[in-house]
Amino acid sequence: MPNYNGVWSLSTQYQNATDWPLIPDNAFFVSGNTDSTKNVIETFNFNSSAINTDFGDMTTSRERPSVGASTTRGIIAGGNAGNVIDFITFASQGDATDFGDMSVTRSNTGGGMSSATRAVFAGGLVSTAVQNVMDYVTISSAGNASDFGNLTVARRHVAGVMSPTRGVTCGGLGANSFNTMDYITIANTGNATDFGDLTVARYPPASCSSTTRGIIAGGYTGSGNTDVIDYITIGSTGNASDFGNLVAAGNNGAAVSNSIKAGMGGFDNDQDIQIITIATTGNSVDFGSLTVGRKGMNGLSPTHGGIA
Repeated sequence: MPNYNGVWSLSTQYQNATDWPLIPDNAFFVSGNTDSTKNVIETFNFNSSAINTDFGDMTTSRERPSVGASTTRGIIAGGNAGNVIDFITFASQGDATDFGDMSVTRSNTGGGMSSATRAVFAGGLVSTAVQNVMDYVTISSAGNASDFGNLTVARRHVAGVMSPTRGVTCGGLGANSFNTMDYITIANTGNATDFGDLTVARYPPASCSSTTRGIIAGGYTGSGNTDVIDYITIGSTGNASDFGNLVAAGNNGAAVSNSIKAGMGGFDNDQDIQIITIATTGNSVDFGSLTVGRKGMNGLSPTHGGIA
């Protein structure tokens, strides 16, 4: 304890360091598209290019799940594993635990958005029919998802970006690739509202956020991969703006954020990870590598949605 005369001993500072509000070093890449990576959870460190280590396994193998997070818990939902929702506790390395089920069994979801208390999962595919469904869970309370509302356009392979209060779904695939962006207020329920358009229609891009800005990177346009990185100001509405370019064009990647930097990887099975500073603009640069090259991942962190 402090001595209450305004002075903390070094030992007291050390004992209480875990209570100080620090930007997290670690984020997490989950899943993949190969038999050996579809249940993988691995840790990414923003301060080291010798990055990734194994965290544990999901309860079931899957590809391209939706994700959400609070400051303490990560949620992994759907993918091609049906309606399964898992959770992990960031501070406790180990396997995921069953959380509940999605309201509609569907694949090709993506589109995870979250506040500090609630995670929302958007779009997907049932058999051959694209979906406009959104459902949500309260992150701290295990249980089945409830209906949230509908997207403005049914689609799969969407990306999700978010501030602490608002979520935006970006791009996706229906009969064609979409440049559509919708937004929701995460604390409410109801249908999404048009936000604006991406600079390039595509699916499935990598995406992550700071407290104010969303990043949407790469994807497949319908005729080829793109290296475009877009950004939006989440608190407003309007079309996306050009941020810069990836090291190489690619699709089906994943991104994570500590609200300052964005780490992006898994484009077209590539093992490399790229990094940008979210508040600026410019091209990405190489920053270490995944433990195994793969696509079909998603990324989450204690600052998912700019919570920190």
